[in-house]
Amino acid sequence: MYPSLYADATAAKERLVVNEYAPEAASQRDDLQRRLQQTVEQIDQVASLPEFVLGLNSDTPTTDRAFVVWSNTDLARYRLTSAIDLYDADAGSSLHSRFTFRNTHRSVPRVGMRQLEQPFDEISPFGSSERHVLRTSRGICQNGRLVGSIVVR
Repeated sequence: MYPSLYADATAAKERLVVNEYAPEAASQRDDLQRRLQQTVEQIDQVASLPEFVLGLNSDTPTTDRAFVVWSNTDLARYRLTSAIDLYDADAGSSLHSRFTFRNTHRSVPRVGMRQLEQPFDEISPFGSSERHVLRTSRGICQNGRLVGSIVVR
């Protein structure tokens, strides 16, 4: 009986890999690009985004403002390994807020906002130096004036 059970268990594992895991692995890059696009659209809907980079006088970057942006997107909803950086427009674009989430287990611009650039691959700033991640960024405008920028990885 043991050889029969072993053969059935092996066949069930192979079916699982072929029918579920292989299609997921094959479409992973497209799924990530789709999630990034949805995230960009969700960020574009945040009318108060300029307020996240204005009025900060701290020399030390915090996580709170970038976390608020991150938590209202698909990045949080699907627990995707990701990062959001908020920069000001003064003094060489200094970092104001960064939130990074590590999971261990083309948008229509709004009035007063610049369009996000096309996503592209870059070497990940967190984790392995050989891991490529999708990255996009854009300027944050208020009343037609650039007040900061946002980077989404």
